[in-house]
Amino acid sequence: MDVARLAGVSKSTVSRVIRGEETASPMARDSVLKAVEALNYLPIAELRNVSKAAEPTIGLLISAIDTPIFAHLNSYLHTELQEMGYHVVQETVVSTDPDYVHGQLLNLLSLHVDGLIIASGAVKNFVFLELTRKIPLLLIGRPDFTDTLHFLAYDEEHHAELIINHLAQLGHKNIIVQTTRQEYSAGSWLRSVLVEQRAIAAGINIRMDDMQKIEDYTQWLQEIISTEYTAVVCMHDRELLKTWRALREIGKDAPTDLSLTGS
Repeated sequence: MDVARLAGVSKSTVSRVIRGEETASPMARDSVLKAVEALNYLPIAELRNVSKAAEPTIGLLISAIDTPIFAHLNSYLHTELQEMGYHVVQETVVSTDPDYVHGQLLNLLSLHVDGLIIASGAVKNFVFLELTRKIPLLLIGRPDFTDTLHFLAYDEEHHAELIINHLAQLGHKNIIVQTTRQEYSAGSWLRSVLVEQRAIAAGINIRMDDMQKIEDYTQWLQEIISTEYTAVVCMHDRELLKTWRALREIGKDAPTDLSLTGS
């Protein structure tokens, strides 16, 4: 329903009232203002003024914030960007389907954002290369192997060193490392490769398990429990929680039966 119909007046009367002209009767003016309030109507002229005065906008694509590190990152980015005078619009990645994630990026671009921050491993590099020709782009939490993109990545070498040193000090000699393909998540892939290198250097026997191939975590864990492996290095905290839940489903627990680490 439009303002004129709700107020019971002509469209020209609505226009005169909104422009502040005194030609409309007090009764008509009152009816129009009540209709405007009821419909939350914002005149086109005001929309134009809002558009002109709008803050510069950053589009943020970030991995699901049920992973603690992304929850903290999400809060930090919003706080810092707003303090710098940017408005933030966000899409949260809740699916690994490339078409779905690509649609989220297109949606952000359709909002005419002034720049993009992407904190997700679910976007392929060729998409970044295409985007960077059109809009300022910053990657967070994942490396760029092309040397063409602006990025801030975690110190994965130090991360791998801390994990392996800790497991070695606990006496673990045989460990499982969760991994994935580089095209699925560049950050998780690199992290697992560096953990593997550190483990080999420390004399620890290691097995790399591609989690994209694991359909049943309980079956996977039952097989591990029956072997010499005593610890699992999970790709990230969400995988740690998923693995821990599956471990308890088979009547086992961490660290009593199997040690687990997150990231």
